[in-house]
Amino acid sequence: MKGANNKAQSDKARINDEITNV
Repeated sequence: MKGANNKAQSDKARINDEITNV
C-alpha cells in the first residue's frame, strides 16, 4: 500500500512540475 501511495505522490509531483514548466 505504501508503494502505491509513493507512486501517487511522485505522479502528482511530476504533474505539478509539468504545469509549472508550461
